[in-house]
Amino acid sequence: MGTEARPRPSVLVVNPDPTARNRIVAVLAAQFDVSACASAAEALALLRIARRHAMVVDASLDKGGTSVELLHACVAAGIAPATVMTTARGQIQTAVEALREGFSDYVPEPFDDRLTQALLAALSSSSAAAAVALSPAAS
Repeated sequence: MGTEARPRPSVLVVNPDPTARNRIVAVLAAQFDVSACASAAEALALLRIARRHAMVVDASLDKGGTSVELLHACVAAGIAPATVMTTARGQIQTAVEALREGFSDYVPEPFDDRLTQALLAALSSSSAAAAVALSPAAS
């Protein structure tokens, strides 16, 4: 009997800076099935075509919508994956606002294992929440 590989969680990286976007994809590619785009509008279109388990969104999105607008649009459309905000400029106020708006976590540069761990935790939390919502006791 062969060992069947478990499917890797799918992650969409949304970052307008191609260098940062490629760096994040490289960090995540070891554990996730990663796709990427540059704007909120592109991300929403991609998520409508194929849902993802998680999304990594840059705090500085503005072309085609902000990071918060993207998250709210995903929630409104019923396609919101676990979402982590990233930034090149770690600011406490931005982190607080991100968490208040519904992001699972906030990870400033450098993008390394901390980002992978934040995604894994977000996926674990969203899976646990989905399990509770689907359980008969939750009704």
